[in-house]
Amino acid sequence: MSEKKGQRRRMSKAVPVVIAIAAAAVFVFLILFHTRNINIEGRDRVSEEEIYNEIYVDRSMGNTLLLWLLNRFGKTEGSDLIQNISVEIENPWTARVTVEEVNLLGCVKNGDQYCYFNGSGIVILATDQKEKNVPTVSGLTVKKAQVGQKLEAQPEEAVSDLAAVSSCLQQQNLTCSSLTAEPDGSYTAVIGDITVQLGKNTYMEEKIGEVANLQDKLKGKKGTLHLENYDASSDSIVFTQQ
Repeated sequence: MSEKKGQRRRMSKAVPVVIAIAAAAVFVFLILFHTRNINIEGRDRVSEEEIYNEIYVDRSMGNTLLLWLLNRFGKTEGSDLIQNISVEIENPWTARVTVEEVNLLGCVKNGDQYCYFNGSGIVILATDQKEKNVPTVSGLTVKKAQVGQKLEAQPEEAVSDLAAVSSCLQQQNLTCSSLTAEPDGSYTAVIGDITVQLGKNTYMEEKIGEVANLQDKLKGKKGTLHLENYDASSDSIVFTQQ
């Protein structure tokens, strides 16, 4: 009998401790992890509102820990312009959101819409808005441009060629406003006030590297840079100033 009483006494003493621990946990969860700041990195085309929707800010109850738990394994679905998005705890009251946007390499006009495609020629986005720093592609006959499917256009090989050219330009930090597939199978890029005749799809990385190297010399000038006869010799590069 005395043994049972002793057990009850120990249990009665333990209850306040458990309650205190639970209260402390609730305090930490609700007060210490109250979200004050959300720092977003990597955002360019996607709005803050879209990102908040993606990471369930409205369901996090203003709690940094809960926000992190809701996005624990990263997210790849949602906005057409988001490749991946992740949330980390910077400190109890600050969340850091890292956004990886889809790399749009070009767009074609299809009716009243701009259809944007990636490096594989897959149409990622169709909208009536022109996205900044994405070259408009011309010289193609568009057969079908449906989101989630490969862009169907003629000449067929030009789609992948133009995507590769755009990718090279991005790697060299060159902003191109337009890319054209010419009837003879060559390609033309417009970079600022310079029209670059790239010629056919040979030595393309080297050609674009030369364009990058010449940027300081071409600054403030207008004209055409001829690389259609490029053969790794400086004599094959001609600039015709307007």
